[in-house]
Amino acid sequence: MSLMMENAYAKIGCGDPGDPENFSSLFPEGGNYLVGNFSPSSQREAVIDYWYKDTAPGANRQHFCCGPTPFSGANYFYAGPGVTDQFLIQNAPTSGGGFSVATVGKVRGGAAHKNPHIRINTGALVNSDRVQFWLNGVRMLLTGTFPALDYDMPHLGTTTDYYIGSWGGSSSPGQGKDQYISRFVYSDSLTPAREDFGRFNNDGHWVNKNYSGPAVINAPFSDALNMGLNLAGADLTVVGSVEQTVDVPENNFATLNAALPYGPKDGNYSHGNLRSSGVYLSLNASGFATLPIHRDKPSYFTVKVDVFGSRLVLGVSSDLSDRIVATESSIWLEDDGTLSVFEVVSSYSSGFTTEEVGAYTDPAAETIEFFIDGVPQGAISAPELFGETPFYFGFFSDDGNSPTVEVNFGQNPWGFAPPTNAALSTGSVSCPQILDPSEYYQREQIIGGGDLSTNWNPLVDDTLVLTNRTDSAEEWRVNMIIGGVQVNPFDTADNSGEIVGEDGFTFNSGGAAVGADVSYQGTRIDRAFRCTSQSGMSLVTINHVNGVPTVVNHSAGGVADEATFFPVSGGDRREYLRSQGGDGYRRLNGIEFTSDPGFITGNTVNQFTVDGSLPSGTYRVWIKRSVPQFSKSYVYEGNDDAADGAFAQLDFEADLFMGRKLSGGSNYFVKDNLGSNPNVQNQFLNSISSPGVDTWGMDFYGNGVKWFDASQSTNDSGLYAGFAVAKTPVKFANAV
Repeated sequence: MSLMMENAYAKIGCGDPGDPENFSSLFPEGGNYLVGNFSPSSQREAVIDYWYKDTAPGANRQHFCCGPTPFSGANYFYAGPGVTDQFLIQNAPTSGGGFSVATVGKVRGGAAHKNPHIRINTGALVNSDRVQFWLNGVRMLLTGTFPALDYDMPHLGTTTDYYIGSWGGSSSPGQGKDQYISRFVYSDSLTPAREDFGRFNNDGHWVNKNYSGPAVINAPFSDALNMGLNLAGADLTVVGSVEQTVDVPENNFATLNAALPYGPKDGNYSHGNLRSSGVYLSLNASGFATLPIHRDKPSYFTVKVDVFGSRLVLGVSSDLSDRIVATESSIWLEDDGTLSVFEVVSSYSSGFTTEEVGAYTDPAAETIEFFIDGVPQGAISAPELFGETPFYFGFFSDDGNSPTVEVNFGQNPWGFAPPTNAALSTGSVSCPQILDPSEYYQREQIIGGGDLSTNWNPLVDDTLVLTNRTDSAEEWRVNMIIGGVQVNPFDTADNSGEIVGEDGFTFNSGGAAVGADVSYQGTRIDRAFRCTSQSGMSLVTINHVNGVPTVVNHSAGGVADEATFFPVSGGDRREYLRSQGGDGYRRLNGIEFTSDPGFITGNTVNQFTVDGSLPSGTYRVWIKRSVPQFSKSYVYEGNDDAADGAFAQLDFEADLFMGRKLSGGSNYFVKDNLGSNPNVQNQFLNSISSPGVDTWGMDFYGNGVKWFDASQSTNDSGLYAGFAVAKTPVKFANAV
């Protein structure tokens, strides 16, 4: 039985999820794909529709290709995102009427499945209508070379080889990172309408519809023994390994990027392309409008800027080809209070140099209203926004101070409450089917010895707090309260036991008072874990006699993925990793893996047995399991590449990412997503010597973390394992 099924968890997500997609296919990187030879009836018409999910940003993903084998550099048809994260649709050669078009917007972080819908009709009279592209029900602007009128495509529509999940041909099959593809359909006519593949539910989100109409390929990936099953005709052939998975489209809010860079002033993009940072004066944060507003429910979006300077603009536009400030098809507010409504300029509000500026659209009232730090500035009549022509949120910044601009439409909590009547399914609105991460894990940066506040009562729910100072090399502290009884703290310097005597840290009903101990002064980070079955964590005390197996009963709510043993009287702090098996352990106070047959056995739901060479004594044991959308015991493979480091897939945006290398000697690392500058002051737990602040480069994406480092501790060659906790669940990491 798989790890996932042993810790099975009900499907989650708010609202109407659409027709269920029970299976999808995982195409691992490197020569793994589906191929079939087909004879479609039209070289001028095609409809292609499927769902996909990336496992790594900024990499070629070959979703659908066709042409003679092997492909040459100028002889193929191709559809999929490229290295720039722009979706490409190409028919090479482009001479003689061929085409190569791409989306203006970038595809955002890969946390959620996306639904491309491609319609090709070379007989369309309007040039730009000959290749059309929708993403999750919204038509997106394409730029580039469009096909000539009545162009006969030399590959698509002909008798040739068709590939799913790969660049075709023997010379370079399987290019691109691992990817998931679900319910793939290719039709050789325009008979299938866009609405045959999906619909907007009552919340305004695009959801799946299963398709059973005419097609050349209709691959459901529903038969694990025949992953090339084609409901429309001859099956495709599996080359390499194409795996069935239940990671399928649900309520996932995927769109194009809301912060598309403009011209020569491209910023550095991160966080699923939702944050733009200028690194010097000629590289400023700027953007088009590419995030669609809803026409059947209120929508809200904000921007935050860390440094104000010469200009900041936000608003809506129907023109995706130019900056929001340069088109007559836009409504926008500037930071000096100027309002432009379709080029009619007036004074709307006082100027602002504020933390959060928002725009709110209300289809019932047919208005748009701007908010400054949560304060409404007055509704503006704008019925044009809710007609047939779609409008999009966007911002523009032209600022010599090199600002960092972050777009937020609910994937993170807003700094100020959104309008009360905004019917938004986002991370800022409660959803009873999913954990709110902040109710089970809190990470606070505290200055000046302030006390810790938690969103739960530690006197009721067992709690562990991991603390370290970031301004000096004080020892890390681990504080626990188990069954309402606070135990003595541990430090992380060596293999000492509990610190005898009060160090000043005292749990209370609202968190903890820290006292005057030097470990809690200055600037520090507290990481508080609420240990319950819902969070998949448990704290227990055991009394073990060496040679006598000890049954450990816990309340983590499933099979333990990790267990850390803190010896009260001192000694090795052993760490069990399920991914390495129970016949050995790593040490928090050491760097090597130690073989120990029988250390952990009988690991079942809420119970395991410990023995092996574990010395006699009393231990505090911290037990963790993966909880979908909240936490994950992960394994990733390092690539020893500082420029394009390893990507660890998590299926959520992480708040905490900690772990170590599985083989050889390496230190334990702890990385925190610290908000506006997560890559500047991330923390490193060196379990051998004094802790400190590291400079290892990492970016937190909507569905994992990306290393920009090649040190032995983080991204050398070999496997790494550890534990991560969510900041924003995947269901909302790409919210609209």
